[in-house]
Amino acid sequence: MRNRIEDAEAFKVRQTAPRYNTVNYTLTGPFVISPDAPNVFMLDPGGAARDVYLPVVVTGGGQEITIYNTGTEDISVRTAGGTLVTTLNTVSAAVFNSDPDGTTWHYFISSNLDTSSFLQVANNLSDVADAATARDNLGLEIGADVQAHDADLDAIAALTTTAAGLSTLTITDPNADRVLAWDDTAATVVPIALADLTTEGAPAAGDYMLVYGAEGDLRKVNWSLLPGGAGVSDGDKGDIVVSGSGAVWTFDWTALTSVVYVAKTGSDANAGTLPHKPKLTIAAAITAAVALAATKAAVVVLDAGQYTENLTLSANIFLHAPNATLIGTLSMDVGTRAILDRHYPASSGTPALTDFVTNSGEASFYHANICDGRGLSSYINVDNFRNSSSGRVGFVSCRQMFVTQGGNGFRDDAVSGFGHIHFHAEDIYLAGDNAVGILTNNANTYIIGYVDHILEIGSPTTTIGIRVANSSAKVALTAGEIVADEVYNITNGELYLTCPLLTGTRTGTPVVEISNRSIHSFANTGLSILDSDSSHALTITTSSNLTAARTLTIVTGDGSRTLTINNNSTIGQDYSATGSPQFAGVNLGHATNTTLGQGSAAGIIAVEGVDQVKVNGNQNLSGGFTGTSFAGGTVTGAGQTYTPSCANVSIQHITLNGSSLTGTFTFAVPTVTGGDCGQVIVEVTNGGTGAVAATLSASGYTYALTSAYNTTNGNKFLFIATKTKNYSYLQVVALQ
Repeated sequence: MRNRIEDAEAFKVRQTAPRYNTVNYTLTGPFVISPDAPNVFMLDPGGAARDVYLPVVVTGGGQEITIYNTGTEDISVRTAGGTLVTTLNTVSAAVFNSDPDGTTWHYFISSNLDTSSFLQVANNLSDVADAATARDNLGLEIGADVQAHDADLDAIAALTTTAAGLSTLTITDPNADRVLAWDDTAATVVPIALADLTTEGAPAAGDYMLVYGAEGDLRKVNWSLLPGGAGVSDGDKGDIVVSGSGAVWTFDWTALTSVVYVAKTGSDANAGTLPHKPKLTIAAAITAAVALAATKAAVVVLDAGQYTENLTLSANIFLHAPNATLIGTLSMDVGTRAILDRHYPASSGTPALTDFVTNSGEASFYHANICDGRGLSSYINVDNFRNSSSGRVGFVSCRQMFVTQGGNGFRDDAVSGFGHIHFHAEDIYLAGDNAVGILTNNANTYIIGYVDHILEIGSPTTTIGIRVANSSAKVALTAGEIVADEVYNITNGELYLTCPLLTGTRTGTPVVEISNRSIHSFANTGLSILDSDSSHALTITTSSNLTAARTLTIVTGDGSRTLTINNNSTIGQDYSATGSPQFAGVNLGHATNTTLGQGSAAGIIAVEGVDQVKVNGNQNLSGGFTGTSFAGGTVTGAGQTYTPSCANVSIQHITLNGSSLTGTFTFAVPTVTGGDCGQVIVEVTNGGTGAVAATLSASGYTYALTSAYNTTNGNKFLFIATKTKNYSYLQVVALQ
């Protein structure tokens, strides 16, 4: 038994259509007429025979439903219980009435129904008998309820609108050779030819001249002020310059055009000298600022958000973008300023700040809240500082720097250097392997500044806090804390460092270091101590060239001690009862009898000058060795493997035979015969003819960095392979 059949559309009809209304509907399936639905249905079966179910008869009768079949297929009308009442053929209708006892539907059918007198949906009310009466009934009587067509309104709608939002009614080309003036007498706006301005008499007080500026703005100027009225004196400059006679005036907008604005809603077609008509891009604004030919000009970025551009800040241009993020390179010329919220490099291999130039009396300044280079294998943030003449000053400030793998947070590596660079940062985060916080590799550069923290984040390796790598470079830095694998690395140059918290190794010796090591470093001129009456000083210094940081510890024991030195003495070893001192020679008995001494080389004992003992190993070597690279040959063929041996020379070389090496080329973990660890460096050359056709595999290594390798013929690489007791590591370094 089917109690209720409805599709979604029928349900909508029941819910939304008012009673005693007509429903036009195309059926897509069985259709149920609800008791509260409208009572007239014009139904199209939709290309297939359909069932329509009458509602349940209500006791008391009085229900009436009319159904029209407007389609080409039959409609089977059934009771709510599914019993067939009648079938409506195409273009036929039936009226259904329930009897008073509330049990039966009665009906009569009219076949071949004429629907021509019905309003058709497709005609959209165009087939009403009297359109005027229909409009009146809808409250749309023309002339009373709605405006009739007017040709003048069409003309107004077709008027051209100027850039200032004005429509040209009767004035032609006003911004070419006209200004508009408000005439109080005529109570209207009148055009005045520019050529006639010099012949105008003094206008009455209260009249205004409307000036159409180059930016598309209409500006109102009180005429009473033009000939030298209150607030304006002869020769005053600003928007208006008044002549001595008061008869001629010109307009000078230079006070407004020293600033070029940028916003996300702007357009590079705008001049940009007004905030409400800004440029869209910073680059276009810089070009416009340069064109102003002012001594100094500013580019002001009004909106926050990202601006992806590579910029060159020309001399004496200020970039003020404290809420904006710049993604791209920034090159700064003499006397420039740049203030940013965030600054990121745009791509790998490209630093954020590429040039920073200063000159006599024109210090350049750069500030960004955040410089973030994480994820990019490049020198990032600030780079390549130089000046056009010596003795100049630059200022660099950044709240937070994130230094990527192999990158430098603050780097000076240019052709010529400043007198000095002021540098300040709150935090420099070393976020990748081989990251360096501050690097100077430039001659005659002096970096002076303050950093709150230089810290590793994550677990990078081989990080350096400060690196000084030029003999004439100086770095004077005050820091709160430095945590890196190497706190500093000084290969050349001078470092003056004050930092209470240092964590990491140190390479080289700073001129001054005041830190948590409780060690104060001074220049080689020494530490001077005044004598007992302060008349002279005793200077303690060293003439040694140390290869690493050394410590001299003086132990007095629990008591006062006195060291008396009457002659030059050399103390080079432990002379205590438990010590093992070494001497150049020891005479046993008479000096010409039996003398033990050092032989022809370290580790060799000589008796009476004759070498006795040679030590071949198991000793601390103070010198190095040279050798000949081991030739591993040419690797060719399919599916080849090269296994370096640590038993050979640790420096080796092989050639990959171009297109003749195919399949998978495996660079295996080095063998360590007789031990459990070792390291080799193999120079690999892509030789032969054509590119190497094999795919490199380092599957045997615990960890491998092979992305630097490519198959290009003639390219060379270093394969650095390390085998430890339990692990192995391979790194490929490109040599071109």
